[in-house]
Amino acid sequence: MKDRLCPRIFLAAVVFAAAGCATPPDPEVRIVRVPDIRIPLTIELTETLVGGPEFMADDIRRFQLYLFGRISLVRESSERREVNFADDGRATIENLHRREELILGHLTPGLVMNVEQIGGKVLLYVAFENGRDDTMVFSASRNDPDGFFSLEYNTAARTINYGGTTYRISHTSNRPPYLLVGVDQNDTPQAVGRRFSGRMLQTRQQ
Repeated sequence: MKDRLCPRIFLAAVVFAAAGCATPPDPEVRIVRVPDIRIPLTIELTETLVGGPEFMADDIRRFQLYLFGRISLVRESSERREVNFADDGRATIENLHRREELILGHLTPGLVMNVEQIGGKVLLYVAFENGRDDTMVFSASRNDPDGFFSLEYNTAARTINYGGTTYRISHTSNRPPYLLVGVDQNDTPQAVGRRFSGRMLQTRQQ
C-alpha cells in the first residue's frame, strides 16, 4: 500500500512545486479615466495648463472654474415713503426697509474675464452671472505657487464691492472661498518590480 502511495505523493509534490514556481501573467495595463474632477486652481497648475509662466485672460478664459464654498452678500437700506397726519395731529411715518441678498452657492460655475499681475501677485476677475460683466477678484501669490486663488475682500469689515455696491459678506468655509477648475484625468497604472531569486547557503570548500 505504501509503494502505491509514494509515486502519487511524489507526483503531487512535483505538480505543486511547478505551480508555485510558475511565473504569474503580467497584469493588464489599462487607462483609468476620471472625468470632470474639480481641483483647486493654483499658479503652478495654471502654468501647467497654459504651458508657461506668462498667461493672460485669453489663456485661461477657456477654463471652467467653480466656487468652493457658499457666499452670501447682503445690503440693507431704508427709505421714507410718506408721512400721514391724523385728525388728532399725530403724524404717521411710513418707512421701507429693504434687504437685498445675493447667494453664490457651492460649486457655482464662473469664467475669467480679466487677469492682472501686480508684483508677485496674480489677480483673476471672475464673473458668475450671465449677461453681467460684474466680477469678483481672486488672488494668489507667486511666492506660494501651490497657494489657492482665494477671494479678495475686506476681512476686517467683512465687506466686498460687487457691481459698484458694497455688501456685507459671509461664507461657510473656514478660510476665504477659492476657485476650483474642472479637468478630466487619465491615470495609467505602470507595474514595476522584479522576482526574488532566493539565496542559497554556500558550503565551504574543503
